[in-house]
Parts: sequence; structure tokens; C-alpha cells
Amino acid sequence: MLRQLLFHIAVIAQVSLFSSCFSCNLALAEDQIARDGVSISDPLADLVEVWNCDFSNETWDNNYDLWPDRWKRRQDDDHPRYVGMEIRDRTPKNSGRALVIRPDGASATVMSPPIVVMPKFSYIVSFDLKLDHIEHGRLMVRAELLDSEGKTKQVEEQEVSAGSLWKKITLEAFQPHDPEIDRVVLHFDFIQGERVDLDAKVSLANLSMSRQPSIKIHTDRAYNVYTDPNDVIVTCELSGILEQNPEIRFQLLDATNKEIGKIGVLEFNGKKISESSAKAKDIVDGFGGNGKGYEGSINWHPPISDYGFYRVRVQMISTHTHRLLKEESVTVAVVSDKFESSQEGEFGWSLPGADSPLSFPVLTELLPMAGVNMAKVPVWYPEEEQQRGDALVRFVEVLAARGIGTIGVLEDPTDKINDPLWEGTPSPVAGLLVREPRDWIPLIDHVVVKLSLQIRWWQFGRDGDTSFVGFNNLVEKIFAIRNHMFRFGQDIRLGIGWRWDSTLNWDQQVSWDFEQMAGRGSTDAVELEKNLTTSKPSAVKRWVLVEPHELTQDSSAEMRSHQGRVQDFVEQIIVAKVNGADGIFVADPFSG
Repeated sequence: MLRQLLFHIAVIAQVSLFSSCFSCNLALAEDQIARDGVSISDPLADLVEVWNCDFSNETWDNNYDLWPDRWKRRQDDDHPRYVGMEIRDRTPKNSGRALVIRPDGASATVMSPPIVVMPKFSYIVSFDLKLDHIEHGRLMVRAELLDSEGKTKQVEEQEVSAGSLWKKITLEAFQPHDPEIDRVVLHFDFIQGERVDLDAKVSLANLSMSRQPSIKIHTDRAYNVYTDPNDVIVTCELSGILEQNPEIRFQLLDATNKEIGKIGVLEFNGKKISESSAKAKDIVDGFGGNGKGYEGSINWHPPISDYGFYRVRVQMISTHTHRLLKEESVTVAVVSDKFESSQEGEFGWSLPGADSPLSFPVLTELLPMAGVNMAKVPVWYPEEEQQRGDALVRFVEVLAARGIGTIGVLEDPTDKINDPLWEGTPSPVAGLLVREPRDWIPLIDHVVVKLSLQIRWWQFGRDGDTSFVGFNNLVEKIFAIRNHMFRFGQDIRLGIGWRWDSTLNWDQQVSWDFEQMAGRGSTDAVELEKNLTTSKPSAVKRWVLVEPHELTQDSSAEMRSHQGRVQDFVEQIIVAKVNGADGIFVADPFSG
């Protein structure tokens, strides 16, 4: 047991502090970067313009009709034809031309021509903007990324604002995620508010889209966890850099950001990027810039000699100017493969996203390596999606074969039934289960029938759902629900959510087997110990959640508070173990 406890302290307590898939791109303070003769680089210094639109007659208005060639506008009931759109001279005179939109109390959308993009790059869009007489409406800029068939694969959207004076707008960078994407269309959407702006005017000018150099750091493992320190390989992939042979520096850091060993310095020998237009033969905009530069990859074996949690920082340095061109990092965990899992242990992970962000096959490899004994998984799926049910069965069976038990979490599926795309927090489960069985059994019966032979432990409601607290005749109610759901006589263990400040000495045998405890807010180690030591004893198993404090938006503050967050998280695990918690679950380990 001691080894198990130390394992979770050394691995889970550190790994789960970082973002999903155990990757981390924490920015470092300039005094950390500017050393060894390396100067800070302007992040926009290496942009390569791939497309621009100045609305000039020579390029964009060959027929002098005051409408930009190859641009389109939306026309429907919400975007009427009477909305004015035309090219006008900017003021002061000789300062160029602009596309001016006069919504006249309606909404308006104008779309750029398709522009060639390549998934290996990220892109930045900038333009000049002027908004006149707008109080209630708003302007959204949307980048719609499509494949060669015109199918939308990705959408990036951002709201922008400006005043009656020209303002330079630079949108957040975006990168195509799908290898089939070969074009982007920029949408400028003026959305009228509940009250109309009759004199509103939107002016766009000097549009530009530029390509950024891309640097990707990754390992050869989907979750960056290894069992042998000698197997760790970190790969740096570069694309679109303007220098063929930059210097690549690798540095191994421990969990406290302390450097380990010497800096690894490797020379990158890039290959010229070839720009293919085969997929984009119907596009005339955006060629000429994407193919400039060099690309390639390079590997490094970090000097890791023991188990633990590490971060590898990679810097790209110009050999000509000694500027820091790019910096990224990746986190790595090295754990023992001698750890033995057992479904009787108290340590587990709660996975509210089920197979997101990591797939079931990846989780079946990762969970045994992380030493967990139990995994909580939401199990509801639409009855018509039998493939989802089959995937859950396979996942549970593989975990069982590797010594890991599954807790099936039953949430209220009503919102998902009404809207399949709904991704909000599930409604309190008590609102569903206290209704007449004829109302709720058809919603979840297919799930129970499919999984009750594979899953022994079930939890009503997500972690933190304490909606059963305060119910009259709760013991009888849960007993009736249990009989309705598990009417085939399986040996089922059932649990409900409960609050620390509502613990009770039940005067009768309860109809559930465990209580997932929760507070009214976030809990630190001190509060958890108080709850465990002062609450009334329970006749059933008592499970607790442990989780680190949330990260701040300030990256430097993030680093300063890291030690404190790790310390408190470790103390939560120790407090739960020492005080006899029957289940100790890391809450959403991929939440960041």
C-alpha cells in the first residue's frame, strides 16, 4: 500500500496538473529565455504574407463596378439585398480603398474568395477596421476551412471591435487540423442586435493573411508516458522557417523547472518546401507564399536516468542573428512497469469526458501504467448508436482484464436527447429518477441491459451532483429505483452523491453501497482533512475527490504557484489515505 501511495504522489499528483494529453506549452519569463547570448524574437518577425486585398482597381475591381472581384455576399431573409456594399475611397484622400457595408437596420455578411492554406502552417489574418454609428450590433470574423470538395472541416471565429477611427485588427492565429483542408474563406458577419443601428457603417481595408513558421514538439507515445527512461525520444518538427540551418536547443527540466544535464544542441538541415496546387486548382488566391521556406524534423534522447515527471523545452535559434525564433515544450512521465493493479485498491480516475480527450484504446494502455484501480466513466448513449455501446463494453472488458474496475456513471440524458450537440453540465440526476419509472426507464434501459453484466459498480449522477440530499423517504426511493433498473438479479453496487455538511446516521439499512462526497466549493487538503475527521460515520463506503487548484491565466504566476499546487495536491492524497477514504479519485485528470 505504501508503494501504491507513493506511486500516485509521484506520478498522478504531478502529471494531472498539466493540460490534456500530458502536454504543456507554458510561456517562460523573458529573463529565463534571454540567456547564452540569445535575444528575444518578435513573434511576428518571421511572418510570410500569402494573400492580401487592398480593393484596388488593378487587382480587385477590374470592371470598375465597385464590387471586389471573386468576393461574395449572403442574401436571405436576415441578409436582405438592399444592404449596401461597395468599394469606396478611404479618407484622407490617397490612403487607399475600402469595402464599406451599410446594413441599414439588417444583418450583413461578406465573404472573401477561397484562399490556399496548408495544414503544416498556422495563419494570421489582419485588416484595418472602422465602425461608425454602431451601438447594438456586433462584428464577427469567421475563418471557414474547407476541403477540395467545399466541405467545411473547421471553423475559427472571433468578435472584433473598433471606433470611428481606423484600427488595425490582428486575429488569433489558426492552423488547419484536418489534412484534407486546402482552403479558407473569410466571413465578415455584421450581426444586428435586438435594437437596430439604422446609420451603421462597417469599413474594411488592407486585408492580409500571413503564414507563421510552425514548430511541433511531441514524443512517440500518444500520452507521453514511458516505463523505460532509455526509450524516451522527443521529436521537433519544423515547417515554414525561413532559415535552412537554425540551431535547435533541447533542455531537460524537472517538475520544478530546474535544468537537468547539459543543453543538447543539434543543427537542423531543412528541406525546401514544395507547394502543390493539385488539390487547389480551382483557387486563384493565396499562392506564392505557402511554399517559401524549409521543413524537416529532428530527434533528441533526453538524459533521463530515473522515474519521474519531466519537461523538455525546445528552442530554435537563428545561426545568423542569434535570435530566439521559436520555443515550445512537452511534458513526459517515466513510471515503473512493475506496479501491480488490483480492483480492491482505493485509487482511481474520474473521466467525465469518457474517451475525450484520449480514446478508449489509448486509455486502456495508460490507466494500468498510472496505477489506477478504478475508472469512472459516463456510460449513457443514444439507443440507436449501438456501436457506442459495443465500444463501452470492449473498454470495460479490457480494463477488467488488466485489473481495473469500471464505475458506470448514469447522468440525466434529457438535454442530450433534445440536442445531440449539447455539451453542457448534465442536469441533476434526481430530477430524472424521482419521476415515474415509466418516464425514465425507456431513456436508460438499453444502457443498463447492455452493460450490467460487465459493470458491477454504478453511480447516480456526475461527481458533485448531490441532488439526492434532503429527499424524504430516500432509502425507499433508491431501493425502488434499484429494483427497477437492475431487475435481473446481478450483484450490483450502487452509489449516490452526498455533501460533507449533510452526513447522517441512518436509523435503517440504506439501499446504496457508497457515497461520493463533495463540498460546496473547491476543497484543499486542510478542508478535506476537516471533512474526513469531523463528519459523522457512514454505514457505507465513502469516496472522495482530489484535485489541484485551478491554473491562473498569468503564465509567470502559474510557474510560481506550481510548487504550492503540487504540495496541496499531494497532501490531499495523503490525507484521504491516512483517514481511511474507501475511494480516492483524481477529478478529471485531463482538465489542465
